Amino acid sequence: MKKLLALTLALVLTACSGFEISINFDPAVNTPTQPARNFTQTPFRPAFIFPVDGQTLDYEGAYLFKVAPVPRADGYLWGFFQNGVKVWENQRDEGTLSSNEYGIQPGTEAHSKFSVGEVKVWVRVLIDNKFSDPAIIAIQLRP
Repeated sequence: MKKLLALTLALVLTACSGFEISINFDPAVNTPTQPARNFTQTPFRPAFIFPVDGQTLDYEGAYLFKVAPVPRADGYLWGFFQNGVKVWENQRDEGTLSSNEYGIQPGTEAHSKFSVGEVKVWVRVLIDNKFSDPAIIAIQLRP
């Protein structure tokens, strides 16, 4: 009975949370052995399509970004950091989340915030009022 209850609980947790949880049983004593935990804190973390980590972009050109679409996404939070300082974020600076594609065009307020050098690009997906952990890449802005 314990085994059935534990397996049922594991299935309910898996279905409700999106996490994969498994429990190993020792049939000789019908009790759990070491639990095998196979879940990710953020099962819906976005994955960058472009640019790739370490890529160099033209400082004076457009900065274009894309992550693979995430099912059930309500929006994407894009953040850009230079020297440990957030220089631009779509929600903070534009008042809205964006799609899985984001662009910063020359001549815009956003573009004026950047300088030559490394930029850390963070993107989080919002699902059911919860943000994922960020996917993070570093790009280089060069003239």
